[in-house]
Amino acid sequence: MVAAPASSFLELPVDIHFEILWHMDLREALPLLHSASEFLNSRELWSHILHATRKISPISCPPLEDLSLLTCSTLRKIAYRVIFLWKNWSLPSPKARYWRRTETRHYKPASTDECFLAVIPGTHLVVTGSAATEVISCWDTKIGSCVGVMRDVGKLHSVSYPSYGVPGRMVLAYVSSYDSMLNPRGLR
Repeated sequence: MVAAPASSFLELPVDIHFEILWHMDLREALPLLHSASEFLNSRELWSHILHATRKISPISCPPLEDLSLLTCSTLRKIAYRVIFLWKNWSLPSPKARYWRRTETRHYKPASTDECFLAVIPGTHLVVTGSAATEVISCWDTKIGSCVGVMRDVGKLHSVSYPSYGVPGRMVLAYVSSYDSMLNPRGLR
């Protein structure tokens, strides 16, 4: 009698399972991850699969979050949310659900004289921008000098930055009047 494919697969050595799982995407790997506690509790495996998933689809954590620092339990929860969202958004009438709140700071200049200031958490770095000068700068307050500049960004209409509180990281979004930045090569 021929054994069922699932039981044959489960009889393979654990190292071979890990090697196979290492090359699967989240949808393919999830059923197999639940087949043995070695897989279910492998933080490295969950982290690797979510890292690969993040390259093709957003996952439910801040954009710059280091997945290798998260617990196995947290990684599993993120994976389940990703699967839930994929299933939900593939439905003919997907349901919008609230998962977590992202706090953002929003700056909208009242005049061209105003500027914004944002601190990068856990560092001595400060990001500043001005509607008048069309410049966004990064300053190191420890040495008291500018360490990076984006020039000719256009008249800043608004700036938003999420406060994830991840030390050393910041995501900054801005809306500018500089047409070619928003519309490359002046395409209409």
